[in-house]
This record gives sequence, C-alpha cells and structure tokens, in this order.
Amino acid sequence: MPDPDAVREAAGGWLQSARGDLVAASALLAAKDIDPAIVAFHAQQAAEKALKALLVLAGVGFARTHDLAHLAPAVASTTPSVGGRLPSDEALEWLTQIGQRSRCPDYGALAGPDRDQAGRAVALASEVVAIAGQVVDAE
Repeated sequence: MPDPDAVREAAGGWLQSARGDLVAASALLAAKDIDPAIVAFHAQQAAEKALKALLVLAGVGFARTHDLAHLAPAVASTTPSVGGRLPSDEALEWLTQIGQRSRCPDYGALAGPDRDQAGRAVALASEVVAIAGQVVDAE
C-alpha cells in the first residue's frame, strides 16, 4: 500500500505544475504580442496536469497522454463527485485539440487559435485547476 503522505506530495507536485502553467497562460494572454497558440498550449498543459493530480491522489495510473477527454473519464470513475463538476467531454476535447495545434505547426489543416479561443482555453483550464485544487488541497 502506498504511503499516503507520498501520494499527497506527488499529487501536490502535479497540481503545483498545473498552477504554474495556468499562471503562464494567463500572463501570456495579457501580453498582446504573444502568439495565442502559446497561450493555448499552456492552458491545455494546466488542465492535463490538474487531471493527473487527481488521478495520482486516487491512486490510479494513467497513460502518457495529452488527451483530456481520455483522462477525465478516469477521474470521473474514481471520484464521481469530481467528475460531475468537470467541463464537458466536448470542451475538454476542444482544449486538447487547440493545445495540439499549438504544439505542432503542421497539425493537419487546422488553423491556430485566435486570442478569443486562447481566452476560452485559459477559462477552461482555470475551471479544471480550481476543481483539482479543491480536492488535492483538502487532503
């Protein structure tokens, strides 16, 4: 059985990293000369790391994936009260896609995000990080 303190510490590390990405995304969004794709990338990363913090806290392993719509159902199955508060699967899939577009310039024929989309990405990530924070910080 894993040491509960070590589990909390590991989950806290993921959450701290998520919060760092969210701070970066928010600051970059405020800077008008920054490519919105970079903002979207950090927003997606913040949400991803927050979901992984919840999975670590629940003692659930996860694949090396950036797919939020893959991670969220695992959170929902292990912690139903949290899963019901997360943004919709469609919103998380959108955030995954917009984060991928920023990571890979040749990502299909999809255009990169505009400033409004980057703002939406930050708002979605903020929701996920806040939910994870409520759970992880309560432990």
